[in-house]
Amino acid sequence: MLRLRAICLISLGLLPGAWFAWQAREMPAAGYYHDDGLYYVGAQALAQTGEYRITSLPEQPYQTKYPPLWPLVLSLAWQIEPRYPENLQWAMVLAWMWLPVTLWAYRAWLRQAGGEETAGWVLPGLWALNPYVILFSTTLLSEMVFTALLLGTLLLLRREEARWTAAAGLVAGLALLTRSAGIALLPAVVGWLALRREFRRAGVFAAVFLPLAAGWFGWAGAHRAAGTDEITLYYTNYFGYHMKVFAWQEFPLYVWRNVDGLVNGLGALLLPATTTSILEKVLALTLGVAGISGVVRRVRREPAGWMAPYAYFCLCYGLMLVVWHFPPNERFVLPMGPLWLLGIYTEFTHVGGVMRTAFRNPDRGQRVAGGVLVGVMVLVAGWCGWRQVELLVDGMPATLADHRRRFHDTAATMTYIREKLPAEATVLAEMDPTVYLRTNRRGARNIVTTIHWYHNDDAGMERDYANAADYCKRRGIGYILLNRWDYARDLSPAAHEAIQRRLAADGRLELVFSSGPAALYRVR
Repeated sequence: MLRLRAICLISLGLLPGAWFAWQAREMPAAGYYHDDGLYYVGAQALAQTGEYRITSLPEQPYQTKYPPLWPLVLSLAWQIEPRYPENLQWAMVLAWMWLPVTLWAYRAWLRQAGGEETAGWVLPGLWALNPYVILFSTTLLSEMVFTALLLGTLLLLRREEARWTAAAGLVAGLALLTRSAGIALLPAVVGWLALRREFRRAGVFAAVFLPLAAGWFGWAGAHRAAGTDEITLYYTNYFGYHMKVFAWQEFPLYVWRNVDGLVNGLGALLLPATTTSILEKVLALTLGVAGISGVVRRVRREPAGWMAPYAYFCLCYGLMLVVWHFPPNERFVLPMGPLWLLGIYTEFTHVGGVMRTAFRNPDRGQRVAGGVLVGVMVLVAGWCGWRQVELLVDGMPATLADHRRRFHDTAATMTYIREKLPAEATVLAEMDPTVYLRTNRRGARNIVTTIHWYHNDDAGMERDYANAADYCKRRGIGYILLNRWDYARDLSPAAHEAIQRRLAADGRLELVFSSGPAALYRVR
């Protein structure tokens, strides 16, 4: 009976995500994050040639930046249906199936880690209904499958026999082959087992994990393109590009802004970042800190307990995020989300205990303070719930409809590129993998360093984006595709409009085709 109830409740919790996945089944936003477009290009190459290459780039180098496991899974969609975008419906199935897997694994992990029965129901429910979880389970990004493999590793570690530890090392290795950040599992798990003085298990885990890591990093090193220009490094070499754009004098700024982004991204899992309100950002930061505090509280009780390896992974992973050249957000903190939700639950229950003590206190002032605190918590919970419902019911469907319009409105331009441009023509585009998949014309994007974002330097970004003609000449790219919405994510509305005007008026660019929001220019 209990198992039947669990199945029914889990199925009920999955309904909103399943509904949105069905509505978005043609995946009109595919390629929007750029990474997802590159995953799908790699999947196409694996399915059609058996080689792991970036076939959307003119040189078609090996894909040595992103590990191959997730593209290998997505290649099934290309094998079932070789036509694009028709095969995106199959890709949606491959992407969304990780939502129920993570939900089941999260609940199982909570039970094994000694979580309260209430937490074992409430937290998986919050996970399944979270707008960001639902959103990323309907994209071609790797966060959901990585989170599933992360939770699977933690579940297998609960079994103390050597064979289960080896299985945990294997699943952790698969996580690494999904996202390079999976390397954080090695110090996290080995360190935790060392705290428990289980050195044999630590050796077994490392003995299985390390060959998989060495295999990927060794293959990537042997096949990496030799170029040191920005495009080659950006597309093929995580660390190489990082070192090219990194400057030690900017390190404190990177850390400061990235810590802010990480904590705010965690808080946004409860209070979605749907407005520019300073009050809401402060509240999200407060929630982010509260969840981290709850995790620390639990780990301090049992530094070698069953919850600890997840916390140590998040510590290692978080350190990687805060020193990187790209700001973390809700997407990048998603693998930390299940643990952080347990942390926020811990803090809320701790505050609840304080309030119960205050209500039993004979001092009227203590009881009044407790009542005020209850009111604040109810208000915060209601506000977060309202924002989540608003995003689920209004925001996400509206964004989906917008992407659907964009796909339709650019169809004429894509047809022109496919039918009128020479086969060897190359195109600069913000979503170059998607342009390649829709037109079979290779190209790249304009790589602008993120340091402008860290300095709030819209003028610097505007200058770099607007100098696209010189950028293309230096790299032998013949055409520029400019959509009305390009670069809007990175810039203020005023800077975005300025770039659009400057590119349209640039005498080095010749307009060859225009339809609706899209314009195609030839570089003179």
